[in-house]
Amino acid sequence: LKNYIPRNKDLLTTQDLVRFCLEASRGMLYLSEKRIVHRDLALRNLLVDSEKKIKVADFGTFENGKN
Repeated sequence: LKNYIPRNKDLLTTQDLVRFCLEASRGMLYLSEKRIVHRDLALRNLLVDSEKKIKVADFGTFENGKN
C-alpha cells in the first residue's frame, strides 16, 4: 500500500482510501480473534490485490496471544 497509493493517486477516490482503512481494520480484527498480535502494522505490510482489496502481510513479527 505504501507504494500503491502514490503510484495510483489520480485513480483512487476517497471511498477507496476509506475502504482500505476498513479492510485493514477487519484484517487486524480477524487476527485478534485468532489471538495473533501482528506487532508491525504499517503501510509497507498492507498489500493490494488485483481487485483493490487489502491484505495484511509480514508475519515475521507476529506473536501468539496465548496466556
